[in-house]
Amino acid sequence: MPGGTAVFETGFYHANSGRRSELTVIDPDTRRIVEVVDLAPEHAPHGLTLDAARGLLYVSVEGGPDRSGGVVVIDTATRRPIGRIDTGAPGPHWFVVDATGTTGYASNKEAPFVSVVDLRLGKLTDRIEVPGSEGIAVSPDGSRVFVAAPYGSFAGREYGAGGRPANGVRIIDTARAEVTATLATEGLVFPVHHTATGRVLAGELRMAPDPGAPLGRHAPGRLTVFSGEGGERLGGIEVGLFPLTVTSSPDGRTGYVACVVSSTGTWWTLSRCAGWDGWRSACATVRERTASRTSRGPDGARPPAASGIRRALLPDAAGGGSCRIA
Repeated sequence: MPGGTAVFETGFYHANSGRRSELTVIDPDTRRIVEVVDLAPEHAPHGLTLDAARGLLYVSVEGGPDRSGGVVVIDTATRRPIGRIDTGAPGPHWFVVDATGTTGYASNKEAPFVSVVDLRLGKLTDRIEVPGSEGIAVSPDGSRVFVAAPYGSFAGREYGAGGRPANGVRIIDTARAEVTATLATEGLVFPVHHTATGRVLAGELRMAPDPGAPLGRHAPGRLTVFSGEGGERLGGIEVGLFPLTVTSSPDGRTGYVACVVSSTGTWWTLSRCAGWDGWRSACATVRERTASRTSRGPDGARPPAASGIRRALLPDAAGGGSCRIA
């Protein structure tokens, strides 16, 4: 069953009125809450990663005065915590597990490293240097980890004499435990996802100048697609304000992105899986409440609920396409 986390009373990371500790279990068919699991004394649960084959759910949690941040391990049959793994960073946010279920990777916001944990031993085994990190994904064969970096600070974080690192997705070679390449983007990347068909989806935050706001105002975000193997930029579309979550269907044919500031969601259909031949045109509609309960993507899956309607016509092999609010 899917679930969601209650992270803060109000606010966001580093600017909130208090941390919460609940994990909510939801039945997707009845759209009802099955149970609310209190993880206290753990708090601020962020990322959720399900290892369905082994019946385990990994939940990243922030640290406190007496412990570092970590990952809580939950038995999905009993829905109760059965372990905790320290990540050595105060604020782990996203967590991914390789296909073997033996190694996990945590992105840690402002901490200058990605944590590597041995899931069998239940301990931190390595730190891989990055300039802070946001979203994270792992390739199906476990050979590469894709990390959105640098850290998306809204407090004007200084990066020293070298200046702010370039935006993009860092590629980690897991055998060498180091960054070997960067997929460059215009905007700051928050979510990143690797599809079953070998594509890397990166959600870019974009800002526009605003005299009344030091950081500017939110502009439409962008979903950029790269080849996970060669790193080529394959295409992209405009989406809502501040894309925060991106995922795809198990067969890699359908993508989903949710934007937190505009409260919109978009699904789209990718073209032939054997290679990139452009986007296949897809008109995607996501509606709040009534329509979202019945709307489904081309693979039969429901898109994420959102307020308002977003329709995306994606460029196909013949060219053209746009993203618009209907």
